[in-house]
Amino acid sequence: MEHIAASRGYVREPQADIMLSMELDRHYDVILAPGFVIKDGNEVNDQKKALGHIRAFDYEGTDEAVDTMIHFGNIRNAPDYRAELDLFVMNPSGEVVSFCGLWHDEINHIAILEPVGTHKDYRRKGLGKAVIYEGLNRLRRLGVREVYVGSDQPFYRSIGMQKEHLLHRWVRHF
Repeated sequence: MEHIAASRGYVREPQADIMLSMELDRHYDVILAPGFVIKDGNEVNDQKKALGHIRAFDYEGTDEAVDTMIHFGNIRNAPDYRAELDLFVMNPSGEVVSFCGLWHDEINHIAILEPVGTHKDYRRKGLGKAVIYEGLNRLRRLGVREVYVGSDQPFYRSIGMQKEHLLHRWVRHF
């Protein structure tokens, strides 16, 4: 494949993204502090989801935040969107403080984990791990054998993900 790409004028960029994966070969214990609950996309409105995303990635007060509040619900229109795999940890006040989205490929029995985020005031409390583990358990019940994430953040390795392969970008300059 690389030879074909090069013969057509594409050049491989030196940097690469790491893809991590995890086999879903067991049940994952979901542990939440008292007062926190996990809800799915059928139970959380788009405004709360958007605000949770904005806060997790710390872009409140920006033009991007305004756009997110307006358009975040459009994710429901994605062909593979499944509300039961769009998961949120709610704090005792009913705010989204951690979340993960899972995209299920029914044909290949795999899934992609994206997006994942936790509000900075709620990090290191096990909420991200809990919401992902809930998602992994749901995926296992659907017959998914492996889940992938396009990131090499230490957090993902700490919950059991391992390096699968490198993704190189190829560009063609005109």
